[in-house]
Formats: sequence, structure tokens, C-alpha cells
Amino acid sequence: MPIVPWSSISAHHKDCVILGNGASIALAKSLAYSSLYTTAASLMHLSAKQEQVFQFFGTQDFEFVLHALSNANAINKHLSIHETETADAYQDVRDALIKTVKAVHPDHNVVSAHFDRIAKFLSPFPTVFSLNYDLMLYWSMMHANDKAGGNLFKDCFKADAHFESDYDYLRKPHKSLPTSTLVFFPHGNLVLTTNMWGTETKIAQAGGLLLDAITSSWTLGGYAPLFVSEGDSDKKLRSVLRNPYLNQVYSELCQPRKSIVIYGWGVGKQDSHILNALGRAAVSRIAVSVYMADPDHDDFCYQVGRAIKKTRGLVGAQVEFFDSSAPGVWINP
Repeated sequence: MPIVPWSSISAHHKDCVILGNGASIALAKSLAYSSLYTTAASLMHLSAKQEQVFQFFGTQDFEFVLHALSNANAINKHLSIHETETADAYQDVRDALIKTVKAVHPDHNVVSAHFDRIAKFLSPFPTVFSLNYDLMLYWSMMHANDKAGGNLFKDCFKADAHFESDYDYLRKPHKSLPTSTLVFFPHGNLVLTTNMWGTETKIAQAGGLLLDAITSSWTLGGYAPLFVSEGDSDKKLRSVLRNPYLNQVYSELCQPRKSIVIYGWGVGKQDSHILNALGRAAVSRIAVSVYMADPDHDDFCYQVGRAIKKTRGLVGAQVEFFDSSAPGVWINP
């Protein structure tokens, strides 16, 4: 399939961007891993006993396992059941997650030089969805908002750190700023946490200290991370639908829109629920980034185009491919 210049199609793709793992890998190669669970296991951060907990629940999702263990521990305490194994298992799995995240996640100062370009690329779009759990986008948002002197990017979490479910009014630009971009995380993010009742909150902290604040909240604050680390689309969707924030974000993804830009997302089977949401949105134009350094980029285009055309609601969509390293795209000068 032909690779068209980004400059020739950008004017027709102004509605929305979906960011995948390739967007994060462009900033930090350490984020190129198959799954957080397999990475934790390969780094030997999970013991055989801890792996058995995941196997018992039939999942690789840290968020699900931590919630289940936290709830079990709370119930045991309430019923005066005296045992320590559940609390110990929770702490061990939580510690494994913290170690793994810190092992793969780059420091703020390593990637901060890219924040201006990211903000410049994303700010013309009214809506951004990031499928990534890492802090690259969030750090870029914070940097851009500080520089702009207002909320150029809005994640729809209020000053009290709770999600504003009725967020349409936030699409109005802040004060004198020319645009406003709403940012959503369909699979959650490191900055988001939930308590045992499933109430989601956002962790706020200065850029360079944010990762430490996040892991501290998991350790000391009684919160579990809100990000879906499943490797299977059906299991991911079940995780999404059981959480109010993720459920509403998925509904937003299904809202009708004319165009979508996909950057760094391979449209794989593990995320077919996202593609199905775009079908429900009846998107008519889709622009997909291609990593041209990959010798199999022609096959990538074929597979992605085929997956899109096989999705109900997208059969008639116009699919265009552009070079991920095109000038002005993502972190490219």
C-alpha cells in the first residue's frame, strides 16, 4: 500500500488521535516489552507463589489481582478472620509491580526534551486517546499547561482529583488559549488509582517526582493502580467495563467522529475491542503511522488495512498510511 506524506493528509485528520506503544518506544526503548506481567516474571520480580495467584484468577492483570487481594484482606479483617497470607500476597504482588515499573520506566529528565514537540503535534486535536500506561503523555501535558499558563490539555479530573463524568463543558478553551484538547486513557494510566470500592482518583505531583509519588501511593495510601495490563482483548474489555472511568472512556471512544489518526498502534488482536469501538463510531477516514525502518512495513500495512476493513462499521473507511518519522509528527522536528 502507498505511504503518503503526512503533510498531504493532515488537513483531513483533525478530529482525534489514538496513541499506541510505538509512541512511547519512540521516546524510550525500555518501554518496548510484550507485557508488564511477562517482564516482571523475566526480571524475577515475581516468585512462583506470586505467579500462582495470577494463575488462580486466570489473568495477567496486576490491577485485577491487587484489587482482589485487597478486598479479600479487608473482608477477612471485618469477619475477624486472623491470617496474614492474604496481606502478604498483596504486598508481594504490589512490590513486584513497583520494581517492574521502575525498571522499565525512564526518568523525567531523560525524555523531557521531547515534551514541546509532543504538545505541538497533539494540541490541534480536540480529543486524544492513549493506550499506554506510562507517563510520557502525562508529563507532556503538564509541561505544556505550565508553559501555556492554563489548561491546554485536560484529563477531565477535577481539582479534588476525582473524574468529572459530565465533561463536555471542558471542551471550551481555557481563558484566552486558542484550543482545548481532552485526553483519555482507555486502558488506564499510572497516574490513576482506585480504592477498594472502585472509586478512581488521580495522583498529582511535580513532573520529576511523579513516579515516586505513584509508587508511594500504592505502598502507603491504600490505593491500587488503575491500568489494564491484560494481554487478551476480551479480558481487557471486561476490565474496562467494570470500572466507571474506563467504561465512560470506552463510550467516548465509540462516539461518532469523521477521522482518526493512529500513531504507534499496531491494531493487533489484543486490542480488537478498540477497533470495534471505532467501528461503532463509524469513522470514515483513518490515518495510520508506519515505522519505515521495519523491513516488514509492507506486511504491517496489509495486516492493519485488512483488520480495519474486516471490522463492522469500518468496511467503507478510507485508510491511509504515513511515515511515523514525518516532519512535525509526534517527536519529529
